[in-house]
Amino acid sequence: MKKLTITITEQNGNRKNITVELENELADWLITQPEDVQCDFILFEYKARCVERKETRRTQSLDSSLDNGFDIADESADDAEDILTRLAVGQAIERLNPRQQWVVKQLYYIGRSQAEVARELGISKPAVTQQIAVIKSTLKIFLKNFEDQP
Repeated sequence: MKKLTITITEQNGNRKNITVELENELADWLITQPEDVQCDFILFEYKARCVERKETRRTQSLDSSLDNGFDIADESADDAEDILTRLAVGQAIERLNPRQQWVVKQLYYIGRSQAEVARELGISKPAVTQQIAVIKSTLKIFLKNFEDQP
């Protein structure tokens, strides 16, 4: 496992270091990618792990889960597939045009609202919603093509 760190500037102007721990192969691959891809990936991983921590707080105890008939999944079996999926999504996002990439980054990595993005682009919020729909359908096509590759 390797730790990768980026520095971001928050909306209030404060600078913050974001560190994620990644598998060695994934970290080695990510280091060879352009800086914006590295930043986007690390932000995505960081946000995903923040959500996982929040969800973990809402769960019941292991004993209680087993008493209620829940099976415990072997998460290690899904790790390789999860990494491949994240890589595929990253590659699909790279194939979007620069404006679409910017919209994805602002909405899903940085967490800005559609209204903020619309204001910055000088368009209406429904226009941003429409762009998101186009982006999602484009990503679905890219990911479908990725799955079909040998």
